[in-house]
Amino acid sequence: MFSFFAKYTDEITSVEKSLPATDSKYWSWKDIEKGTYLCGIRGDFKTWVHVMRDFYFPELSNGLTEEQKADILRRFDELKKYMDTPPNFPGGKK
Repeated sequence: MFSFFAKYTDEITSVEKSLPATDSKYWSWKDIEKGTYLCGIRGDFKTWVHVMRDFYFPELSNGLTEEQKADILRRFDELKKYMDTPPNFPGGKK
């Protein structure tokens, strides 16, 4: 499951690095298209993390130790940084 999420985080990081650091109102059309793509994959990623953590994990965690559960929940929490909109993007927190 986390290998699947790693593919998402790699794609999010790659697209973010390819976008200019300037405010989005100065981006070219090509950069705006990439930014729109980034919003889409970030939204899908957020949805999948929510579904896996909040709906499937409680059932799947039966039989795991508390330490194992805590480790998995920590890994889910680490994924949250990929859900935030960058500050230079429309709707980003400045």
